[in-house]
Parts: sequence; C-alpha cells; structure tokens
Amino acid sequence: MVLLKLQKWLAASVLSCGRGKVWLDPNEGNEISMDNSHQNMRKLVKDGFIIRKPTKIHSRSRTCRMKEAKKKGRHSGYGKHKGTREAKLPTKVKGNVFKNKHVLMENIQKKKTEKDREKTLSDKFEARRANNKAIRERKFARQEEHLAQ
Repeated sequence: MVLLKLQKWLAASVLSCGRGKVWLDPNEGNEISMDNSHQNMRKLVKDGFIIRKPTKIHSRSRTCRMKEAKKKGRHSGYGKHKGTREAKLPTKVKGNVFKNKHVLMENIQKKKTEKDREKTLSDKFEARRANNKAIRERKFARQEEHLAQ
C-alpha cells in the first residue's frame, strides 16, 4: 500500500476539515498517490475518489431514558450519593428555617395548595363580578328601552 500522508493533508485542506474526516478510495491508491497539488485534489474530490466523511451522530436516547427514570426517582439511592448529606440538601436552605427535607417538602406542598386555592377563589370572584356586570348592563338596557317607549 502506498503512503498517502501528503495527499490526505492536501485533501483535508481542500475539503476544509481534519485529516480524520477525509476518505481516500482504497482502490484508487495509485492514482491518488500521483497527485500532489490542491488542484489535483479538487479534481479527485469531483470524481468521487476523495470524500469528506459524514459527521458521527451522538444519540441522546440513553440520556433521555435515564432522565425519565430519574424523574420517577430511580438511580438516586444512597449508593448514588456523592458528597455529604449537607451537600445533597444544605441546612442553609431558606436560612436554616427547616430542620429536614421532609418538613421543607411539606411546606412547599402547603404553599402550592394555598396558591391554587387563592387562584380558584379569585377566578370565582372574577366570574361573579363579570356576571353581575352583564346583569346590570341588561337591566340598564331594558330600562332605557322601556323609557324610550
């Protein structure tokens, strides 16, 4: 087999990529070895003896699968912890107000339910206000119509 180091370097220069991305046709080794200029490399690229390899695909499917599992609480037991308990959930959370994670989570849940309750109440009041306004407008329109007759 012929040494095609120079040709590969020239081809990489022509294709504007690295030498690892360049594919030289193994069947045309002798013809490629004769050419030693950028112009000749361009001709070989046009003929299809030299090709730029496609980029490799880096699939994220495994990562996504793992993320889904972690969302469900898998792969997060004591064996997976790196660092101290404090590193996992520092006591500094909320200025050391909560004594442990359980109490913190309870508080978060309580706040969420409170927020939802307030939202539903405000929506109810808003709907009632809109309804009353519509009734008032209908009543006013009826009175105007009655006065016009």
